[in-house]
Amino acid sequence: MIRRILAWIALIFLLLIITNILFIHVYVTESVTIFLLYVLVLYFGRNRGHETGGAGNDETDERPEAPETTGDGDNGKNTGTPEQLE
Repeated sequence: MIRRILAWIALIFLLLIITNILFIHVYVTESVTIFLLYVLVLYFGRNRGHETGGAGNDETDERPEAPETTGDGDNGKNTGTPEQLE
Protein backbone atom coordinates (compact mmCIF):
# COMPACT_ATOMS: atom_id res chain seq x y z
CA MET A 1 0.00 0.00 0.00
CA ILE A 2 2.81 2.38 0.90
CA ARG A 3 4.55 1.59 -2.39
CA ARG A 4 1.46 2.67 -4.33
CA ILE A 5 1.27 5.93 -2.42
CA LEU A 6 4.94 6.63 -3.09
CA ALA A 7 4.46 5.76 -6.76
CA TRP A 8 1.57 8.24 -7.05
CA ILE A 9 3.62 10.95 -5.34
CA ALA A 10 6.53 10.27 -7.71
CA LEU A 11 4.19 10.44 -10.71
CA ILE A 12 2.69 13.77 -9.61
CA PHE A 13 6.18 15.16 -8.94
CA LEU A 14 7.32 14.02 -12.40
CA LEU A 15 4.31 15.69 -14.05
CA LEU A 16 5.07 18.91 -12.18
CA ILE A 17 8.68 18.79 -13.40
CA ILE A 18 7.58 18.26 -17.00
CA THR A 19 5.05 21.10 -16.70
CA ASN A 20 7.78 23.36 -15.34
CA ILE A 21 10.15 22.49 -18.19
CA LEU A 22 7.53 23.04 -20.89
CA PHE A 23 5.51 26.00 -19.62
CA ILE A 24 6.60 27.67 -16.37
CA HIS A 25 10.39 27.94 -16.97
CA VAL A 26 11.50 28.30 -13.34
CA TYR A 27 14.75 26.49 -12.46
CA VAL A 28 14.77 24.74 -15.82
CA THR A 29 18.32 23.37 -15.51
CA GLU A 30 17.56 21.77 -12.14
CA SER A 31 14.28 20.40 -13.46
CA VAL A 32 15.99 18.82 -16.46
CA THR A 33 18.59 17.27 -14.15
CA ILE A 34 15.90 15.75 -11.94
CA PHE A 35 14.02 14.54 -15.02
CA LEU A 36 17.15 12.81 -16.34
CA LEU A 37 17.66 11.16 -12.95
CA TYR A 38 14.09 9.83 -13.14
CA VAL A 39 14.79 8.41 -16.61
CA LEU A 40 18.05 6.78 -15.50
CA VAL A 41 16.50 5.21 -12.41
CA LEU A 42 13.59 3.83 -14.42
CA TYR A 43 15.85 2.53 -17.19
CA PHE A 44 18.38 0.78 -14.96
CA GLY A 45 15.75 -0.41 -12.48
CA ARG A 46 13.71 -2.02 -15.23
CA ASN A 47 16.78 -3.68 -16.81
CA ARG A 48 17.89 -5.08 -13.46
CA GLY A 49 14.58 -6.91 -13.06
CA HIS A 50 14.68 -8.37 -16.56
CA GLU A 51 18.33 -9.45 -16.44
CA THR A 52 17.80 -11.65 -13.40
CA GLY A 53 15.46 -13.84 -15.41
CA GLY A 54 12.46 -13.33 -13.17
CA ALA A 55 10.02 -10.64 -12.31
CA GLY A 56 11.40 -7.91 -10.10
CA ASN A 57 9.89 -6.51 -6.91
CA ASP A 58 6.92 -8.84 -6.34
CA GLU A 59 5.63 -8.56 -9.88
CA THR A 60 4.04 -11.54 -11.54
CA ASP A 61 5.74 -13.07 -14.52
CA GLU A 62 3.99 -12.35 -17.83
CA ARG A 63 4.53 -15.88 -19.14
CA PRO A 64 1.67 -18.16 -18.01
CA GLU A 65 2.52 -21.63 -16.79
CA ALA A 66 1.38 -24.65 -18.75
CA PRO A 67 -1.45 -26.51 -17.00
CA GLU A 68 -0.67 -29.84 -15.39
CA THR A 69 -2.17 -32.75 -17.29
CA THR A 70 -2.37 -36.49 -16.91
CA GLY A 71 -1.86 -39.01 -19.66
CA ASP A 72 -4.33 -41.58 -20.87
CA GLY A 73 -5.67 -43.95 -18.28
CA ASP A 74 -5.15 -47.71 -18.28
CA ASN A 75 -8.79 -48.40 -19.09
CA GLY A 76 -8.79 -46.35 -22.31
CA LYS A 77 -10.43 -43.19 -20.95
CA ASN A 78 -9.17 -39.80 -22.16
CA THR A 79 -7.96 -41.21 -25.43
CA GLY A 80 -8.47 -37.93 -27.33
CA THR A 81 -6.92 -35.36 -25.03
CA PRO A 82 -5.24 -35.52 -21.62
CA GLU A 83 -7.28 -34.63 -18.56
CA GLN A 84 -6.48 -31.31 -16.90
CA LEU A 85 -5.72 -31.42 -13.17
CA GLU A 86 -7.13 -28.84 -10.79
